[in-house]
Amino acid sequence: MTIVTIGAALQASAFNVSHLIVGRIVTGVGTGIKTSTVPSYQAELCDRKERGKLVSAEVLFVGVGIVLAYWFDFGMSYVGGPIAWRLPLAFQIVFSLSVVVLVFALPESPRWLFNHGRGDEAIGVLCAVYDLQPEDKYIRDERDAILE
Repeated sequence: MTIVTIGAALQASAFNVSHLIVGRIVTGVGTGIKTSTVPSYQAELCDRKERGKLVSAEVLFVGVGIVLAYWFDFGMSYVGGPIAWRLPLAFQIVFSLSVVVLVFALPESPRWLFNHGRGDEAIGVLCAVYDLQPEDKYIRDERDAILE
């Protein structure tokens, strides 16, 4: 999301086409990283029974965000002047910075923790996410699946 923020700032501050293109590319890279990372992380921390619905919901919300952005752009087309295109480009920074702040409240990935020798912490994350005890069969099965 930091990459998206940098790209959006480059776009909103552009004074020539090449500057705008560079900003679009940077934002696209950041968005691509987010789009490929979120479903994997989300799938890791979702109950098996709900995993498909929740991962699909992420794609739905991306689509809803695009629709809202288009309507915002359409509304700004009536304003005129540079604010009509600069504000919609800059406004995406609000969302990217919100994610940057909120991501610090998320637990680390259990797979990452197991891969880095922090098994007890990984079990703690699984227990917190599923609201179960470490001895619970579901937690043991998740641990075994991750380690496998």
